[in-house]
Amino acid sequence: MLRRYYTIQKIEAWEEAQQKGYLEGNKNYVYEEFLKAYLWMMNQMRKRLSLYNGEYPVWLWLERPDLRCGGYLNPGEKGVLLEIYIDEERVLLSDFYLWHCVLNNDAVADDEDEWELIRQGKSHITIEQSWERIFDVNYDSCKNTIIQGVTGKISIDKIRLIKEFIAKNIGI
Repeated sequence: MLRRYYTIQKIEAWEEAQQKGYLEGNKNYVYEEFLKAYLWMMNQMRKRLSLYNGEYPVWLWLERPDLRCGGYLNPGEKGVLLEIYIDEERVLLSDFYLWHCVLNNDAVADDEDEWELIRQGKSHITIEQSWERIFDVNYDSCKNTIIQGVTGKISIDKIRLIKEFIAKNIGI
């Protein structure tokens, strides 16, 4: 079933996508310290998305981002908000906040006690196994969860709205 998603891209990525006819993630935009997390996510995409072909992920939002806020790109940087329509079977959803545990190579735990056990290697699961909890979008019922998605290559013909903007210097 087709679903609407949003992505924010640097203007250079959008210009490249227009030339190639598709948008895809790019390793050159991944901070080196996050490369392990990205490779883990790409492996999860291989396992969970039958139409995924191994590209670096394109990050998606279910709700339209508020461009009056910052945090999407570096302040003053030119970007583009794209509204896309793709089959939801091509998108792997996860918890935005818990994804930061993966980025920081930390455990996703039920509580402090479990966190300590996982970190000490005394749990029945490893840190990497705990990361799979980010795909349970109802896992952390104590907070307002923000759902994000990842997908592989997106054909230009799936893009419906294009809004250029200059990134703000205000937090999300």
